[in-house]
Amino acid sequence: MSSVDESYPPIINYMKSSDITSDVTLVIKSASMEIIKNLRENTSENSPVLFFEQSDKSLVLNRTNTEWLRTKFGASKNWIGKNITLYLEDTTFGGRKVKGIRLK
Repeated sequence: MSSVDESYPPIINYMKSSDITSDVTLVIKSASMEIIKNLRENTSENSPVLFFEQSDKSLVLNRTNTEWLRTKFGASKNWIGKNITLYLEDTTFGGRKVKGIRLK
């Protein structure tokens, strides 16, 4: 029999571009692979996620941001404790122009 915690896992709040009103610098607390549900396409995908010291919201990493972190800091074990700045950049997603979260 499963526990209540297993039946109802904690809800994780993921950052959206609308959460970023100006550049914000955060310290990486941890990074892990998480199963992310895409409700629009009714699919799930294992994706890298960053958690921060100063925020209750985590950031699901796209390929662009993952590669930036690898280039800057190396393997994910080296990301912990690093300062990164989140900012918005114009990009295309699903054929639409949108604001995407980028790292510097």
